[in-house]
Amino acid sequence: FDEVNGLRNEMARLNITPDIVTFSTLIDCYGKAGMLNQVEEIREQMKQLNITPNLKSLNMLIDCYGKAKMFDDVNRLRNEMTRLNITPNIVTFSILIDCYAKAKRFEEVN
Repeated sequence: FDEVNGLRNEMARLNITPDIVTFSTLIDCYGKAGMLNQVEEIREQMKQLNITPNLKSLNMLIDCYGKAKMFDDVNRLRNEMTRLNITPNIVTFSILIDCYAKAKRFEEVN
């Protein structure tokens, strides 16, 4: 992840402001590696730059937290979707079903 951090630093040096695509890519990258502290850091940077998450980035976040069995955070993100008036799609529901089933939380699947 030194390369990823190096690229982020280079972007900052060149005054390139990350956008939702950049942040979504970073969330996916760090999330797949289980680096949830970095995922939270990305979320904080998004807030500081007033970048609102979109469906894709929220799905990635739900997947990260679901795989980590952090279901309070999953539910918080589902509530955030509602607050932002973002409609879940088939990907959202597939992620939720997969995460809850793997955690043997079948009552949430129903």
